[in-house]
Amino acid sequence: MITRFQATATLILLLLASACLAQDAWPDSLRFGLAKAKEIAAAPTVIAAVEEQNRLNHQLDPAEIQALDERWRAQYGKSNADLITLMMETPLSDFLRTLHLREKGVITEIIVMDNQGLNAGQSAITTDLWQGDEPKWVKTFLAGPGAYYASPVRHDDSTGVWQIQVSYTISNDAGNAIGAVTVGVALSEFGE
Repeated sequence: MITRFQATATLILLLLASACLAQDAWPDSLRFGLAKAKEIAAAPTVIAAVEEQNRLNHQLDPAEIQALDERWRAQYGKSNADLITLMMETPLSDFLRTLHLREKGVITEIIVMDNQGLNAGQSAITTDLWQGDEPKWVKTFLAGPGAYYASPVRHDDSTGVWQIQVSYTISNDAGNAIGAVTVGVALSEFGE
């Protein structure tokens, strides 16, 4: 008969083996995504845009952020989408779109978020404006400078591909966390 300790130890070993296999299944895509996220986070254009949005939006309270996100979601997929259009026409979104297109399908999306989890720029239209309750922001920005997060493999509805998302904290020249960046990486481009 198996003891409770043996069952627990077996479960832990299975979970550890599963985690190792999952990491082995996408190391190239993870390395690529983290390198790109760090590169984007260090770009002066990105840092300046995030600092500016933080300055402009510092007085938004949670209810106002929620209202903006609800407005964004209501406009998603509609032709009359002034809030989405405004975001997609910013210099930061143009910069991110250029980076996205340069990678020819390897990068599925790039999202830059401010210190409240609101998108500050993006390479493609997202389903929501606020990422502040998602691990891509929580596990990077709130963790501080140098923090990164890699999502589980998933099918992304907004991009239509199997991907991982690799996120990294954006820091200013003083070394303070000011936002986060997420890079979606298509696994098919790595044969994964």
